[in-house]
Amino acid sequence: MKKNNLRIFAITLTASVLAFTAACGGSSYDKNSYESSYATESAGASDGFYGDEAVELYEEEAPGSSSNNATEITEENAESNKSNRKLITNINVDVETQEFDSLVKFIKEKTEQLGGYIESESINNNSYNSQSERYGSLTLRIPEAKLDSFMTSVDEKSHIKNQNRNVKDVTLTYADLEGHKKALLKEQDQLLTLMEKAESIEDIITIQDKLTDVQYQLESMESQLRTFDNQVSYSTVVMNIDEVIEYTPDAPKTFWEKATEGFVDNFAAVVAFFEALLLAIITHIPTLIVLIVILIIVIIIVKICEKKAKKRRAEKMAKNAAMYQNMAQPQMKPIQPNVSQPQEAPKETPEDKK
Repeated sequence: MKKNNLRIFAITLTASVLAFTAACGGSSYDKNSYESSYATESAGASDGFYGDEAVELYEEEAPGSSSNNATEITEENAESNKSNRKLITNINVDVETQEFDSLVKFIKEKTEQLGGYIESESINNNSYNSQSERYGSLTLRIPEAKLDSFMTSVDEKSHIKNQNRNVKDVTLTYADLEGHKKALLKEQDQLLTLMEKAESIEDIITIQDKLTDVQYQLESMESQLRTFDNQVSYSTVVMNIDEVIEYTPDAPKTFWEKATEGFVDNFAAVVAFFEALLLAIITHIPTLIVLIVILIIVIIIVKICEKKAKKRRAEKMAKNAAMYQNMAQPQMKPIQPNVSQPQEAPKETPEDKK
């Protein structure tokens, strides 16, 4: 009976302290101080209430080792998967308008239309110089996916003088917080298991203190994660609005600015061309291999045809040459024997005799 009453008292005390801690909320989390205090308390506790079996159970999944492993895995995943990055975007923009009331109304309506909200507003309807211009400042929270659309709409309705955009990558910090949160949840479950095995008031109070510290850190981490989620999902736009009679002319670009901009654009175009060419070559290597084989076959066939045609031309030329040679030589008639009758010798005249 005494042991049962002791356990009922311990559970009631634990529930009361956890409820009080959750109501108070969290504050900043100091990782180094937590690890050092945890190591000291664990060393002292191992000599007292935990017992050998409980200490082994608790040290197998100590928060330090679990947290480190979770952080390393999360960092690797965050580096390899750029689409899941946690980016916080802040924009400071100075605009001019000739229709102050109309522009302020448009910005508020556009913000609500896109699903954002106005965080703060400051409008001064009094003139700050001899003229009657007014000025104001609005801090807006715009959904990240619709930020560019919002800035384009503002540019169409006013004249943007200056615009500064700052993007902060908190992916690793966010992953580290999630890893520590998982480790603390495991530690909380282990402490609750040890609470069921505790048999003395001293043991229960020691575990109760550890549970309170774990719950306090969990609240702090959840608060920081909620803040990061809000900053990532909604970009912050600080807009300073000036009412003017004439817009401030844009400063003309100098010769060197134009030359530098043209050189950079041309160089970027050349790099993009060769990148596209190299990508096309790499992706079309199978097609190129087939085309090269076909080209080699065609070349071989053409060469064979040329050799045959050259051989036929040579034979034809030799035949023609022989024909021309035969035509050029005269035909010799054969000598036939003379078969005519022999002629009679001339008769001697008296003059011949003389």
